[in-house]
This record gives sequence, structure tokens and C-alpha cells, in this order.
Amino acid sequence: MPHNNKDFDYKAMGERVQSLRRKANLTQEELAEKANISTSFVGHIERGEKKFSVGTLFYLSEALGSSMDYIATGRVPIREDELGLKDAIQAVLDKYE
Repeated sequence: MPHNNKDFDYKAMGERVQSLRRKANLTQEELAEKANISTSFVGHIERGEKKFSVGTLFYLSEALGSSMDYIATGRVPIREDELGLKDAIQAVLDKYE
């Protein structure tokens, strides 16, 4: 959790980046190349040692096939197709009330 409204938990963000990188079977070097940052910066990010910009967050999320929101907060966004499914299920339930 953020410490206050101005800070992000960069350690937790780094852990999510590392987890996503490993799930994608990427080395730090491969992720660095895809995100256009240095390999050492990837290591600093994964250990929560350095803050990074929104631009870097964007490139990391693109390289990892993840959302910026998930990396930043750990929240999994609801996909639009899941919203449609929820509406369809609710419509069926409403019929039987």
C-alpha cells in the first residue's frame, strides 16, 4: 500500500514486475531490451530500490503484457467482456426473482 497519497510502494511494484517477468520466461536483459531501459535499472526496479516514471511503467506493462494499474497497485482491472458476462448473468437471475 502507498505510504501516503504522494508515494507508491515501489518494492511491491518491483515484486510484481519480477513475478510477471518470470511468468513470461524473460530474463532481466530481455525485459530491459523490450522496455528500452538498462538491465541494471530492471534489477533496481525489481528490488524496489529506484523510483521510475510513468513512461517506464507504460513500457514495462507493454513488455510484460500487463496493465499499468496492476503493476502500480496490484489490482486486477475488470475486463469489458467480464462486465458483459456479469450483466447477462444478472439478467437471468432477475427473471427468476
